[in-house]
Amino acid sequence: MRISGFLAAAAIIAATLFPGSASAGDKAAGWAKWADRAELIYNSTLADSPMRIQTACKGVTGVVIGQGFQFPYWGQSLIQVCTVLTAAEKESGTRRRRSKLCSDLRRLAKIMNKAEPVAEEPRAAIAAHHIAEVLTVMDKQSC
Repeated sequence: MRISGFLAAAAIIAATLFPGSASAGDKAAGWAKWADRAELIYNSTLADSPMRIQTACKGVTGVVIGQGFQFPYWGQSLIQVCTVLTAAEKESGTRRRRSKLCSDLRRLAKIMNKAEPVAEEPRAAIAAHHIAEVLTVMDKQSC
């Protein structure tokens, strides 16, 4: 009896500490939040306003890491997209920073172009590809 009680307690503790994968509803809600934020970021780049980009990017880290499951690498890169877009708005004049910015624009455009359709949220890959297009245009215009 003691062993079975111990095993039951261990199973409860393990389930608490190591939760299983997110349910389908959680993933759909998480992807919907990601797609909403990505579309907001994309639309803010079209408005060409530093304040709109900062507003759109506010809280993006929480959206990416707070959904109870792990986004693919291109989904996680939304955080880096915000960092680069914010840096691009400040446009430092030093050659070294400009070179880093240009390199980041190209790298992130490639990553976001790798977006694949997501069953839970069809808008996600489309938004990622739109962001990749914006990053590519920014690279061609600025670098």
